[in-house]
Amino acid sequence: MPLDVSVVVPVYNTEQYLRECINSLIHQTLKNVEFIFVDDGSTDRSVEIIEEYQTQDDRIKLIRQRNQYAGVARNNGMKQAMGKYIIFLDSDDYFALTLLEDTFRCAEKHQAEIVVFAHYKFDNQTGDLAPVPFRMKRGVFSAEMLRDQVFSTFAVVPWNKFYLRSFIDKHNLEYQPIYKHNDVYFGELAIALADRIVCIKKRLTFHRVNNSASLQGKGTIAYPHLIKCFSALKQSLIEHGKFHGDILVGYNRLVRNSIERRARAKTDVLLSKDFYSAMKKNLIPNLFEAREDFAENIIPRSIYDSTDYENYVFLLIENQKELNEKMNS
Repeated sequence: MPLDVSVVVPVYNTEQYLRECINSLIHQTLKNVEFIFVDDGSTDRSVEIIEEYQTQDDRIKLIRQRNQYAGVARNNGMKQAMGKYIIFLDSDDYFALTLLEDTFRCAEKHQAEIVVFAHYKFDNQTGDLAPVPFRMKRGVFSAEMLRDQVFSTFAVVPWNKFYLRSFIDKHNLEYQPIYKHNDVYFGELAIALADRIVCIKKRLTFHRVNNSASLQGKGTIAYPHLIKCFSALKQSLIEHGKFHGDILVGYNRLVRNSIERRARAKTDVLLSKDFYSAMKKNLIPNLFEAREDFAENIIPRSIYDSTDYENYVFLLIENQKELNEKMNS
């Protein structure tokens, strides 16, 4: 009997949270499933814990690789997956016990390529649980129906979407083999290519925050990887004939806002020569097509218009003054 769902879980030194993650899987109400744990070179007891659970549940598979980060781990897990559908979970997070059944039945009912669902934030420091706002869309919809909100309607994370495996294979979707932001390309491109997307308003994932051990907890901008993910996304949209109209508008907004938001959060990065040089080199044509695609945003505009690093800093200050004057007028 074919498997209904494959759950792919990249693991790296999460022994503190791994039992909670595994327990949320083996007690799922949908039973015809498999759990593929891909250890990314852990140096703690993560592998021992997975092997312990393997003796209790033969649905648990273990793949081991040298440390190549979560994107490669997810790709290797997908290669071994036998389920009709695939979903991803981070090993410091956990699922509601009905997640697989709820998403499977929804996907089957609507013949969906992607099912998107809501989630909770679980604060690792305080233990508080908070619902995260979710932009619910009703019925079956496509990327085109999202118009220029195609890249801003849903959070770009791997653990809030349930994918039809044949949809992933059809478009050769893979995670990027980079240290950070490796899920942006996969998640955004999948939404842009989908013809049948469905939402479930239920909150089905518990995402751990304020966890200093996670990549997100480290709070780095990793701008070289940000450049790689957006450059690849742009190229793939062009290859699929999607880089026009509302999707083009949505892409430009996504990239310029991502640069602004992340750079402003890390002032030392914003003012670094390395950041300036990398962005200056890639702004056009790798990230954008023309100046008008980002002219309203101070950081990319200052980079593009500058003659050198010192001039960039000067323009950054001047453009900020101009913005402040407009806001106060």
